[in-house]
Amino acid sequence: MQQTVYISPGFDEPLDSIKAAVAANYTIDDGIGSPQITMPIAVFEKVSVQLNSPLNRGTVYTITVSAVTDCAGSRWTQKYGSGWS
Repeated sequence: MQQTVYISPGFDEPLDSIKAAVAANYTIDDGIGSPQITMPIAVFEKVSVQLNSPLNRGTVYTITVSAVTDCAGSRWTQKYGSGWS
């Protein structure tokens, strides 16, 4: 049975919850692709991202965020790199 993997990227401003909940606004490199489900959490400064594929230990992945805005309307187009261990 395949394990479900969640990651939770954080942001320094509360996000527009509708745009932050669109899975197609997030992609992860190295063959992971877009997540299956995204859901803003806390005070919309984090997003719970359910992945379609497991992450490989020791690999650094980049998650690209696009078409997401904060509550003031400022657009996020960022890349975040992180390792999985």
